[in-house]
Amino acid sequence: MACLLQAIDLHPADINGKADPYIVIRIGQNVISDKEHYISKQLNPVFGKYDTLQSATFYCKSLDIITL
Repeated sequence: MACLLQAIDLHPADINGKADPYIVIRIGQNVISDKEHYISKQLNPVFGKYDTLQSATFYCKSLDIITL
């Protein structure tokens, strides 16, 4: 299970000085993208997300949690 509660001080990505962040979680070859649930105009978004990956990835060398 992966849990991402919030992001703090994201880099502004829009011309209005804000961002529309969303979550991408990658463990090995498994990817969860939550782009359809972006949070509009926030640099400190509160996600409060829990997701599960159905795979034996506990021995994977990398875990990437990305907010875009």
